[in-house]
Amino acid sequence: MATDSSILLHSATILTLNTAREILRNGYIHITSNKITSIGKNYPSTPLPAHTQIIDCKNKIIIPGLINTHAHLVQSLLRGLAEDLPLHNWLCDAIWPLETVYADDDGYNAARLTIAEMLKTGTTCFLDPMLTYRAGFERVCDVVGEMGVRGCLGKLVKFTETNRQLSITDPRDKDLIAMSIPALVEAHAQHHGSHENRLHVWAAAGTPRGAPKSAFQELGDACSEHGISITMHCAEAPRDLEIYRDTYGCSPMEFVKETHLCCSQPIGSGKPRKLVLAHMVNLDLEKDIPLLSSTQTTVAHNPSSNLKLASGIAPVPSMLAHEEYVNVALGTDGAPCANHYDMFQEMHLAAILHKGVHNDASLIPAETALEMATINGARALGLEDEVGSLEVGKKADMVVLDPYGRGNIGIAPWSPNDDNVDGVSPVTTVVHGCTGRDVDMTVVDGRIVVMNGQLVDGGRAKEMDIIGKAQLAARDNNANSSMPSPSRPYRSHKFPACDFCRRRKSRCTQELLNQSCTECMMHQVPCSRIGLNSEASLATTAERSRKRRRLSGRKPATRRQPLFPSTPAEASAAVENAPPPSPLFTTHNASKTQSTHIVGPAMARDAQVLERYMSPTYNTAAPSARQNPYSVYSHDPQNPVVYMKVPRHRNIAPSGNGTAGFRQFEVMEKIVQPLGPELCRLYFDNVHPPFPVLDEKAILEAYPQEGLPYTLVCEIYAVSLLLWRTSTTISASGRPTPDVRYMWNLAVSAMNDDFIAPDLSTVLSCILDLLGRPTTSITYNAVNVGRVVSLAQSLGLNRNPLNWDLAARQKNLRIRTWWGILIHDQWASLSHGTPPHIHHSQWDVPLPDSEILGVGSITYEDPASVFRVQGALSFTALCQLTVILGEILPLIYALQPQASGHAFRALRRHETALDEWEEKLPTWLRPGGASFDRRAAGALNLQLCYLVIKMCLWRIGLLEFHSLDASDDRDDKMYYQSKCQKAARAVIEFVTSLEIQELNSFWLPYTTYHFTSATTLILRCALEAENSETAQECVSSAKSLIDFLRKMKDEANWDLADTCLNHCEAVVENLSDRHNLATWRSNPPGNQNSSGGECGGKFFARRNNQHSQGQAGAAFSHISHNSPIPDPGIAGGREGVSTGVINPAFLQDVMTFGSMPGTMADNTVFSDMVQMPYMEGYPYRNFY
Repeated sequence: MATDSSILLHSATILTLNTAREILRNGYIHITSNKITSIGKNYPSTPLPAHTQIIDCKNKIIIPGLINTHAHLVQSLLRGLAEDLPLHNWLCDAIWPLETVYADDDGYNAARLTIAEMLKTGTTCFLDPMLTYRAGFERVCDVVGEMGVRGCLGKLVKFTETNRQLSITDPRDKDLIAMSIPALVEAHAQHHGSHENRLHVWAAAGTPRGAPKSAFQELGDACSEHGISITMHCAEAPRDLEIYRDTYGCSPMEFVKETHLCCSQPIGSGKPRKLVLAHMVNLDLEKDIPLLSSTQTTVAHNPSSNLKLASGIAPVPSMLAHEEYVNVALGTDGAPCANHYDMFQEMHLAAILHKGVHNDASLIPAETALEMATINGARALGLEDEVGSLEVGKKADMVVLDPYGRGNIGIAPWSPNDDNVDGVSPVTTVVHGCTGRDVDMTVVDGRIVVMNGQLVDGGRAKEMDIIGKAQLAARDNNANSSMPSPSRPYRSHKFPACDFCRRRKSRCTQELLNQSCTECMMHQVPCSRIGLNSEASLATTAERSRKRRRLSGRKPATRRQPLFPSTPAEASAAVENAPPPSPLFTTHNASKTQSTHIVGPAMARDAQVLERYMSPTYNTAAPSARQNPYSVYSHDPQNPVVYMKVPRHRNIAPSGNGTAGFRQFEVMEKIVQPLGPELCRLYFDNVHPPFPVLDEKAILEAYPQEGLPYTLVCEIYAVSLLLWRTSTTISASGRPTPDVRYMWNLAVSAMNDDFIAPDLSTVLSCILDLLGRPTTSITYNAVNVGRVVSLAQSLGLNRNPLNWDLAARQKNLRIRTWWGILIHDQWASLSHGTPPHIHHSQWDVPLPDSEILGVGSITYEDPASVFRVQGALSFTALCQLTVILGEILPLIYALQPQASGHAFRALRRHETALDEWEEKLPTWLRPGGASFDRRAAGALNLQLCYLVIKMCLWRIGLLEFHSLDASDDRDDKMYYQSKCQKAARAVIEFVTSLEIQELNSFWLPYTTYHFTSATTLILRCALEAENSETAQECVSSAKSLIDFLRKMKDEANWDLADTCLNHCEAVVENLSDRHNLATWRSNPPGNQNSSGGECGGKFFARRNNQHSQGQAGAAFSHISHNSPIPDPGIAGGREGVSTGVINPAFLQDVMTFGSMPGTMADNTVFSDMVQMPYMEGYPYRNFY
């Protein structure tokens, strides 16, 4: 059996830092195993074990081991670099790029060097606040065990920093997966408590600089659940305070509390944990200092670093003077910003700095500075019961100082053993008279690790080995990089970046010569650096590099290749010059200054004639003549198609690399990487089959090569976010859903940039934007429809291209694109209450068939192929149904008087067309049929659209009936009311029949308005019903829909339920009360607020109160029954209400809908989103 070690240190001055702050002169400490077993004056009275190691410490001072609560271990390789730079330049242009080139054992060697310095200068315990993935977390854990130190390693949890004030591009974002919350939890489970419980794993939260607040809250909740303590850089620079206020709308500590980062807010059965915030220089003193106390948060004060980087001076005196206790500890920060890890220097500076700043010599006495470096540090780390003071039963972490060690002068004339009556306090001696070089001995966990100023394990030889390997690692890193200039990140020219990394402007790191670089492996794309290991290859690379330098005067292309040419002119150029792999791609240089615009039919024939005379083949005598402004692509003399060249201008300086959408794409890519390909797959497996407007083959070929327009990629990502949780790949990665609101705003901003100089890819991007969910601002979407229709018509997409001089894939794409626009225009018109932009007489594009939709050659060998074919047929049927809707819409929006009976004849004609459409459908797609396949792509959405159009027809019939003189015909009125009731109930029964897994099927975003339309119509039928039984049945139907939507919202967070719940839930609940329903049905219009009925008065008061809480600014008013009232169920409807019919005007008030005149400005749900076209001033989409 091993014998416990025994060490006796005697004849020393001991600063215990216990509760009484005792100072023992000529004292002793007895250590058994790893704990202090006795402490006192003179010499122990009890016998010592025979094997006790006795050490004379005369004229020496023993203090608790120093605790460094903010020390970057792996930055010691960067000591002396990036001098005299302000914080954010220092980070973005130097430290972050330098850290990303760490490889192999660089982090290990750096950590050994740092810990050796710490131990030799008296630090026995530390907290590293940011171990990146490249530093090698596991290897640094090994260093803690090897060197015998006590340490807390903060594993970095990183979110993409996107703050526009700083223009930050963090090269560390390439490793987001390895720096995720699941990676933290795994590291904590694996390493926490290892190395004889000397190693503790913490979470190191990345500095909030624009990442979503929800991401930090998720981190806080995860740490609470697993009992993981957190450290974070906070409010270090003045800009940081601006970011908290402008980006998050709060102070730094309010942010910490709201995101559950602080230890006082556990969730559920949360476990104890600590929070240490470093720096805390730029605070909102009135708000933040009280919160520091109430949340039990520790501040790690780093005076040397804050001064060198010009960050400011932390308000430590205000923290210490607060009426409630605020724990302040000390840290050195990293070697590049303090040039040392010597806690004695930090104590000295902390004690004198604030005296000079505040002109008050009493501030921060030496005793306080020593407490900050010892017991306060132990409290910060939750180790105050183990270390931080010299007391019996605590771990034996201590430092022996030799003040006379420097040439026997030291603190002369005073001796540490002198009484404090006339002499110098040993505390003052330690804080103001000693440095790390005065450390004679360091003891950690009862083991002497430093003796006579040298490491015990290995001695000077080991120290030289540590220094030598660190020097070699530093030289290697400098060879692979150069110090950055302030304007651009440094990069190696000896080993240039691969093509993929160069396009992305990312650091290209290749671990092995015959292996892809890290970025290419992450994105699973071919790497152009493979094979560059031979001398010949390197020579070829160098030659290419020289050529690039010689050609650097040329203006580089700054726009991605567009998905498809916008016009036939660009398509023809693509046929001639298109590089592999697809002839649909063509270089679209940013220097291009011209676009094309279709010429109107009235001028097309004239332009066709002029084009012949201006073409180069005809006008050979004028080689320097002005370029022909016309291009003819259909020579049909009856219907020529001519395009005219027009200037292509951007009226503002574009951001990023000068390409529309690049900046937004870069941020979105960093947020989702490396799951971007999975989001693309989700789109083409779920959204594309029932809505096949894109060319799937072209997209999937171009995406890995970064050949797609940035804005289009942004929209694909945004649309696919709704399916994030349905992916097994994403679920396995443990990645949380990105902030949907933030991602959509990036996509919207990219599209607004793209509209400044639009092309066909802009049209496609806008089509996807209009598919976006959750449902957004009705005004924004209405404007979006208008501008995409205008752009499409300017590009000639409304013309039949089958006889044009274009490749088949170009023709197919134009046809699919037009139908996508038409569907949005017509269904948005019905839902938003605005007339359509497209009239049936102004386009002649043929209906898409299987060849046009790209499924003509698909076999039925696998379910995925069948799903795509079904989706294509469903899309074709939706196109046909949209044509029928387009014929119906003029009946809703026509303002001029129509001939008597015109509307009823049109309705019968449209009803017949709808029946014929249904009969021609395949049996598996026929709504209500016995063979209807609910799992087919787009089938459920198609059936709902069919039922909505039927409901629309009968609603129009009821409106027209009320406008006739014969509106008092009771039988006819009951007929139309029963038809409306039946149509609305059909919609409700269909919706309530949905299974929860069917909510993830394809649904047009206008579905959310259909629910509200059906609810308002059935409620109107209830109010106008002939008897109370029918009225109650109608209300029951509405109640069943509301209950179903509420259940789906609560269980599956179904976004399509929001609008109906927001506008109808309260009124349905009130009308479900039979007494309330009877009151409204029995009282004449306009009298519900009279004093004639007590119940009626009470009901009005209650409804008015509820409405004021739900819809701010909308008044509860009753309109005269003789005035025309818009029907709240169908957008833009018109109705003349006759005497004797219950006035449904209250529906407009209690369910304020965006389509009603005069209510848009008062509706907080639908705010105007088109005021500011650029991200910096762009109001966020109003999600609800």
